Amino acid sequence: MSHISCSELTRQSGNSLSGTALTYENYLLVECPPPWNSYDLETPRIPDNLRAVGNEIYGNKPVKNRILLIYNPLYHQENTLRVLTFRKPGGSVLGYVGQEFFVSDINEVASLAHHCFTSPREKLEKNHLKTRDILICTHGQNDRCCARYGNPLYRQALKIIEDLSLTNLRIWQTSHIGGHRFAPIAVAFPDGRYYGQIDSSALQPLLMQSGSLHDLSRAYRGWGILPKPVQLLEKTLLQEWGWQGLNYKMTGRIVTENPEAFYYRVELEVKREGKVIIYQADVIGDKQTRIELPESCVGNWQETVMNYQVQGIEVIAQQESLSLP
Repeated sequence: MSHISCSELTRQSGNSLSGTALTYENYLLVECPPPWNSYDLETPRIPDNLRAVGNEIYGNKPVKNRILLIYNPLYHQENTLRVLTFRKPGGSVLGYVGQEFFVSDINEVASLAHHCFTSPREKLEKNHLKTRDILICTHGQNDRCCARYGNPLYRQALKIIEDLSLTNLRIWQTSHIGGHRFAPIAVAFPDGRYYGQIDSSALQPLLMQSGSLHDLSRAYRGWGILPKPVQLLEKTLLQEWGWQGLNYKMTGRIVTENPEAFYYRVELEVKREGKVIIYQADVIGDKQTRIELPESCVGNWQETVMNYQVQGIEVIAQQESLSLP
């Protein structure tokens, strides 16, 4: 394998990060200080009962649930352990429904995990958290790119928060969230949008949700609420809508697909400004950009990737909605 990191190889290749957000239905975030083992749930501090939950959820395909380890010493409270859950409700949404719990013993987390992963989505209420939580992957034991690029970004984000006195915003180190070849990578909650190749010009708009949307868009991988091909349509429309697009409720689906031909017909239902608007478009792979890239800096696994284009965006339905907030 080349001595060049997987992240640098991806940057040099011109391979797009659009449409690569992970699409889990539920997340469980457990406060646990690093270092973390390569497989985070093998970290010595993690008890057997929580590790067993991880083995169960990752053994069922497709994987719908995710456990992450998070930490920031600034937020730690003595003699307690913080657990965050983010769960995807049904229908058109702004993001995940977040809740925060405090336990005295890490052995209690497994029962929270079972509840998070098995209780009906229909019973989900409004988001309980008043904060935004941004997770930056610094998991060097999993891939060295995450430590090499993630740690400086984490420190830079903390400094921006301090310098600008930003409130209701928390920054966490996190274990592997997927896509180390796009390092530095982050995911923001409660919305569940993923970012990669984050540089200083993209970081401040990410934290403040204002400023240059163009700079942030370059780092925007996609919205984990939506199927991956639909993420490409949402990203394209977001550049047209501007920042207010982050406040639109949406749901999306793949109408038809032919993966062997790298073709998807996608649909995005958007609730905005008192209306329900349904968009459709074709998402087509550009075979001329097809290349093989290392999945990570560990091992010899190669991933065949290509860039996709969104074509023929059209509004297929539009109606007033009296039920919109």
